[in-house]
Amino acid sequence: MTPGNYAQYQFWFNVFQFLFTCVVLVVSWWRTREKVGEKKLKSLEERISAVETSRSSFEAKIQEVKTSLAIEIQDVKAAVKSMPVCGNHQRMEENDRFTADALEEINKGLSELKGLVNGRMEGIGSALDLIQQHLLNGGK
Repeated sequence: MTPGNYAQYQFWFNVFQFLFTCVVLVVSWWRTREKVGEKKLKSLEERISAVETSRSSFEAKIQEVKTSLAIEIQDVKAAVKSMPVCGNHQRMEENDRFTADALEEINKGLSELKGLVNGRMEGIGSALDLIQQHLLNGGK
């Protein structure tokens, strides 16, 4: 090596330093990107596990509510079966008897009216027969 050729050595040293700096830059960028990706994945995994635990707790709560509702429904069904048809059932039976009696009286009244009408119609029919006979005889 000649001592006067420092410019050439300096050039190759600068090229080497530039390439080394580029490699360090790429490696540090790549590792930072991996770390950020790992952090994101870790946070997503934590969120997913939190959602899964809350989902399982919600499912347990839903199951508890379902069982309590089933028990309450059974209690309500039993209470409804033990109750009369309605709270005023006795009063309704009395009203039904009253209505049946009123309808029976109306039916009797209509039967009597029908008999009267039929009798009158028979009387009117015989009167009409006499009038027709009179007219057929020439009014004599």
